[in-house]
Amino acid sequence: GHDRVVDSMRMYLGIRKLLERERANAITIECLGALNSGQLPALPCAAWTLLNDQGFYGVCQADLQCTMTQLLLTPFSGKPGYVSNPVFETVRNEVIHSHCVAPTRMQGIGGVASPYIIRSHADTGLSVSIQVLMPIGEKVTVGKFLDAKTFLLSTGEAVGNVDSPPGCRTQVRTRVADAQKMLDNIRGGVHRVVYYGDYVRPIERMARMMGFQVIHEA
Repeated sequence: GHDRVVDSMRMYLGIRKLLERERANAITIECLGALNSGQLPALPCAAWTLLNDQGFYGVCQADLQCTMTQLLLTPFSGKPGYVSNPVFETVRNEVIHSHCVAPTRMQGIGGVASPYIIRSHADTGLSVSIQVLMPIGEKVTVGKFLDAKTFLLSTGEAVGNVDSPPGCRTQVRTRVADAQKMLDNIRGGVHRVVYYGDYVRPIERMARMMGFQVIHEA
């Protein structure tokens, strides 16, 4: 309802003031636990969408690995990252990237926004989450800075948007080279960060300069 939207926007404005005060450009919160304990008035899902669209970093669930991934990849790509839970459909050789936070400007910060629907957070039915209808027919690069020595990397092609009730609000279906191999070899938790475009070679060059290893997940 209207009150949920107002609370979410107050949350966003408060977070922007916090970032300005701390001279920071990135924030990640253990959101569900803080909401359940009464420490947060709303979930930050909509705030993260707005921040990521503007070139800041609002990252889900106190995930420092995905925060670092975005700090590495957004500056040179000029695009926001979409933190997701991958769901593997091995029969179709596809991965559905699903989450309740997604930027609307996946093709470029300051660019055209994708269509979106204002909804509630899927798991709790509370607050506000933005369901983004992602661009399709484009290559995506999916990564995760696992630790100081390891970067997990894969690619795919966005082929459609999904609205499956058990899943999170934004769900984009991607075609991959080998979904079964990805599922068999998954490591480092479930979160991955999706970027529109092919950034395999820049990430490999970055790895050589910074001294980490790229592990291709498929």
